[in-house]
Formats: sequence, C-alpha cells, structure tokens
Amino acid sequence: MRRSPAVTTGLLVHAVVVVAFTVLFFFLYGLGDPDGGANIGAGIALLPLLGLGLPWSLLVVVERLAVDAVAPPGELPSWALTLDLFVTLVPAYVNVLLHLMLNRRRAARAART
Repeated sequence: MRRSPAVTTGLLVHAVVVVAFTVLFFFLYGLGDPDGGANIGAGIALLPLLGLGLPWSLLVVVERLAVDAVAPPGELPSWALTLDLFVTLVPAYVNVLLHLMLNRRRAARAART
C-alpha cells in the first residue's frame, strides 16, 4: 500500500512551519532591542511555537513559576534563559516527531490489512 500524499504533505508542512518559526525567532532575537527593552518581535514569533507544542508547552507556565521562586524578576540566574528556550522550543519539535511516528504506525497498519 502507498502512503497518502496528504499524510506526507501534512507532516512536511508541520515540520516546515516549526522550523520557519524557530528561524524567525532566532533572527528576531538576534536583532534585539537597541534600547535594551523587551524584544516584542521575538516574543510574538514564540507564540505560534507554543501553540504547535501543546500540550507539552504548558510546562512553560510551570517553569516560569519555578524560576520566579528562585530569584526575583530581573535577577534571574544564567541558566534561566537556556531553560526557558528549551521548554519553549522543544515541545514543537516533539510534536513533529510524534506526527512522524503516528504516520509510520498508520502506514504499517495499512500494510497489514
């Protein structure tokens, strides 16, 4: 049995969207704010990645509460940014991998029947 083109296209689009928003985020994050303020563009680029990472990206809320308990805002430890990026970006990639695994399982099931 051949795999449906829609299934393969769906996975490809899912992966491309996640990678595109990640590249956009790092581009905007690299530009930064010349005045040292908040980087609104990078924050807006992260919003779709949070949605693409659901339900795993709900950990962002828990992680931020834990970091705020360690240090007051503005005095965060050096590992806080790395942890924040990890918890924000990785769930979207986890969902792409789950999508791939689901497609392979469907293909194996269809081949058996």
